[in-house]
Amino acid sequence: MEMAVQDFHHLTCSIHLVLRFKDSQGSSARAASSALELIGSEEVEAIIGTITPPEATLVSEIKKATRDMPIISLTSSPSILPTYQLPFFLQMANDIKKVTVIYQDNNDFITDSVITLLSDSLRVVGSEIDHHLSFPPQSSVSEHNGAIKQELRKLRSNSNRVFILVQSSIRKSFRRFKTKFRKHYGTRYAEEEEYSNLSIYALRAYDAASTVAEAMDKSPANATSKELFKQILSSNSEGLSGRIRFRNTTLLKHLPTFQVINVVGKSYREVAIWSPQLRFTENSNRHEGENTTFGNMTMKELGPIYWPGGLQTVPKGWTSFEFDEDKPLKIGVPAVVPIGGAFNQFVKVSYDQGINGSYVTGFSVEVFEAVVKRLPYQLPYVLVPFYGSYDDMVEQVYSKGLDAEVEDTEIMAYRYQYAEFSQPYLESGLIMVVTAKPDKSKERWVFLETFTRRMWLITIAMHTFIGFVIWLIEHAENPNLTRFGAVLWFSITVLFFAHREPLRSNLSRFVLAPWLFAILIISASFTASLTSMLTISHLQPSVSDIDTLLRTNASVGCNGNSFIVGYLINVLGFKPKNIRKIDSINDYPDAFRNGDIQAAFFVVPHAKVFLAKYCKGFTMTGPTFKLGVFGGILKVIKNGEMLRLEEYLLISNNSCSQSTGVSDGSSSSLGPRPFAGLFISAFAFLVATVRLARRHQHSYGPS
Repeated sequence: MEMAVQDFHHLTCSIHLVLRFKDSQGSSARAASSALELIGSEEVEAIIGTITPPEATLVSEIKKATRDMPIISLTSSPSILPTYQLPFFLQMANDIKKVTVIYQDNNDFITDSVITLLSDSLRVVGSEIDHHLSFPPQSSVSEHNGAIKQELRKLRSNSNRVFILVQSSIRKSFRRFKTKFRKHYGTRYAEEEEYSNLSIYALRAYDAASTVAEAMDKSPANATSKELFKQILSSNSEGLSGRIRFRNTTLLKHLPTFQVINVVGKSYREVAIWSPQLRFTENSNRHEGENTTFGNMTMKELGPIYWPGGLQTVPKGWTSFEFDEDKPLKIGVPAVVPIGGAFNQFVKVSYDQGINGSYVTGFSVEVFEAVVKRLPYQLPYVLVPFYGSYDDMVEQVYSKGLDAEVEDTEIMAYRYQYAEFSQPYLESGLIMVVTAKPDKSKERWVFLETFTRRMWLITIAMHTFIGFVIWLIEHAENPNLTRFGAVLWFSITVLFFAHREPLRSNLSRFVLAPWLFAILIISASFTASLTSMLTISHLQPSVSDIDTLLRTNASVGCNGNSFIVGYLINVLGFKPKNIRKIDSINDYPDAFRNGDIQAAFFVVPHAKVFLAKYCKGFTMTGPTFKLGVFGGILKVIKNGEMLRLEEYLLISNNSCSQSTGVSDGSSSSLGPRPFAGLFISAFAFLVATVRLARRHQHSYGPS
């Protein structure tokens, strides 16, 4: 590039060009950040480098002003998908596509000529044959069964997924002729058996003789040479060397046709027929040399192609990296002491004496395996235990010590400078967990919380009103209910169905009957609600917010192998001496009981696991501090498998039969709505009874 600039300056002095260099060191994240730095601080007007379409798209999304800036890429990449279409993105390299050719090795001229022709045709359209896969003849398939399986396994490790099946002439007529030819040749030239393989010239000689013979057979007995020649020119048959058809005294050039098939599972469907003359056609009923309109058809017009998984869109990533089963990807997993880290439910490294090696389990590993199963290609990998911090592992990916990592890590801003992360698969954030202590003030008056205040007032008012009505009816004739104190005692004993004062008037009994039924329902509901409240512990957090911890210089605990330590110091303002690093999930309860810590900080997934295992006496409190996200894959989330894995993670660590978290007593209090029917019915019956009594009094007078 410097030489190009110098040559330009020798030709003209109207413009002075200056080059600014930035080293991306092979990192996509650093390439994007370098481009942004050149645009921002250096104010460049164009960018040249090994930039891929996704990296250019990322730069344009971050800085809108770059969408009109020319970006020239020096590398070849797969065809730019619609997602990465940029109007000013240029590629200075050919977009080479690779295919795999599968054919039967007959050791003859036909197969070699077809493959040579296919290679030339692919090169014209910018593609090439990446791999040749030859199979032995059908007669010896059983002898080479193991070799065939090995070759098929190699296909799975290739990066390209386009296969061309070359079918040479294997018609019965050709096989019969080949057998007969070898027999005659071996009889006449026994010492030259190795030369008995057919060539194209032998096949053409055979077809020429057959054509002349057929022409003479079709001609009259007294036909002239001109008539015979004319009959030969009209020949149109299928010979051993191909179709026999002439034009202008020349054999029409016969080019082989290819059947394009779409393999779907264990079956296949025919998509099209392709030939150099007719291009793509929908059927094989055609004649070479005839005018046709099929030549302008494209694969898109012929119908959809179904890729693995039933997709009709081309899967991404097939040509970006060539996977080799002999060199699998090294996937790092955390293996700090104690084994698996503080929360080995996500990643756990164990040693198996039977295999004399380690094996890895856990929720994050299961998510990774579920994603790999859904890849449209084989991904050879090996899980490598890594003894170090999460940040050290991310740096190992950046320095190429590891190809990737699987762990319960947060996507933080500073980590994104070293590696790329997948789609988040779990809820993220930092949450505080503290001990939960009983709320004795609520337990002392818990019986009052069975009903709401409105319910208590309505019940007391109705009860008082019923007692007053009965007193109005009974005080003239019943000496037991003449005094107010007696009426009050009567109202109290009615609640327990223990009243002994007899009622003289039938009208009083009519008033009391529906109210007794209402009391029966209300008392039963009171008993059930109180029983439920007494069985649920009324707990409240021992610490309500972080300000209390900071003000009292309280000690807090967290996973010492994660970013949380730095977050507590730099963001939340905790002193380093007040932070206790705890290695295992099982050590947190003891730290709380011994008074070593007053609160613990977890990321949300870890907090859920901790509370699922130690549900009694602990609760989450305070706000959730938004951080990055847990890495993952969107496709596994969409099909519901992520939800099943998360449910299994929590259920397998759940030692509680029911929730014992912080409860709100008011939420279970009964209001008047469930008893509205009883109150309305009792009140309506009471009004009707009073009106009936008044009419009776007016009709007959006072008794």
